[in-house]
Amino acid sequence: NFTFVVIFTILFTLMILNKGIFSILLNKIKWSAISKYVYSAYVIHYVIGYLVANFYKINLFFVHKYSAAAILIYFLIVFLASILIYHLVEKPTYKYFTSKL
Repeated sequence: NFTFVVIFTILFTLMILNKGIFSILLNKIKWSAISKYVYSAYVIHYVIGYLVANFYKINLFFVHKYSAAAILIYFLIVFLASILIYHLVEKPTYKYFTSKL
């Protein structure tokens, strides 16, 4: 337990100071473009997971033979749905409520 605390403290300090491998990677990659859709993905992933699971129950052959493809398809559907939700729901709602203030 003590080792975990020490490692966590070191990594946390490096991230706060913008040093270390995690900070370098996170600063180089353009996360802001993807981060807009994270909340939408969080909201919609369970519903899509339920629908995809029911679809895969019918098509078990596909899941067993192409399991990596099945997982990739799920993530692709969630990502595309989150983009749609962001642009069709979140962004217009934000604009509406900020204009009322």
